[in-house]
Amino acid sequence: MIDRVNTPAPDALQAAKGVVAACGPVPKIAAVRTAMARADWPDAIRLAAKFPRLGEQAGAIRAANEAVQRPAFQRQIGRDPAVLIEAGKAALIERYGDA
Repeated sequence: MIDRVNTPAPDALQAAKGVVAACGPVPKIAAVRTAMARADWPDAIRLAAKFPRLGEQAGAIRAANEAVQRPAFQRQIGRDPAVLIEAGKAALIERYGDA
């Protein structure tokens, strides 16, 4: 059996998986903040877009998720995916703070 807690992980994600195995699941908001801190905006947006309560920032976060998932479709309907993603980043920072 592999000891996930004491075995060195090749990267931070593997290390986080070891902590999860030892301590239980990581709260979703912690996963969003971690993604924000490492500037992994597509992951942060994808995770946050699934939250049921996003307040005033819901529209921008969900539109950014659509832009991340389907940029070609957003272009077809006349929207710039980069602008939507930047607005989603700003909404995440406004909602959850600068990680």
